[in-house]
Amino acid sequence: MQVKKNPPNAAVRSAILAAIAAALLVSAVFQFVILPGKQEQTRQQIKAEVDQAVGKIQETTRQTTQQTIREMEAQAKREIGEKTLLLRDLSDGVRYGSAVRTEVAIYLADRGRLPASMDELYPDGIGLPAVLEKVDIGAQGRVILHYAPKTKLNGTVILTPDVDTKHMMIREWICTTSDFAFIAEASPECSYIPQANTAQ
Repeated sequence: MQVKKNPPNAAVRSAILAAIAAALLVSAVFQFVILPGKQEQTRQQIKAEVDQAVGKIQETTRQTTQQTIREMEAQAKREIGEKTLLLRDLSDGVRYGSAVRTEVAIYLADRGRLPASMDELYPDGIGLPAVLEKVDIGAQGRVILHYAPKTKLNGTVILTPDVDTKHMMIREWICTTSDFAFIAEASPECSYIPQANTAQ
């Protein structure tokens, strides 16, 4: 026996259409009202997170910059301190050389010739300042100052007499070095002459 399917009556069709319409309405409300609200909330949340991240980066950068500046300042102070010590030690050595120069000039006036060595100039010996390892008398009466390694001044300063042989007197002293480019900062009367230009 075959059962016939009767089409829904007007009331049923109306109910179905109403349900479909309601579903469409809910969907439309969600799409155009609720969803944009959620998107805006999400955007605000993302913006807040981005702002927070940027703030952290800026703060980290600021702290890093300040730390770098402090480290640079500390390094500069250390370098200035070291340079000051080097200049002081270099100057102390040259000042000692000035005392030796005076003795050389006296020796020349008394003996009519330049001393050949420190032993000849100071028969009884003489003490040296801590900045100098030794002092030599070289050819033509040159006074050679050898700086002590502990001063971090690895090199020499040479004081060369310009002798007036007729009157057996020293007209002037010429202070040079091929080791310390900053010699003039310690002793303005001294000059730096690169090794290639230094007389052998």
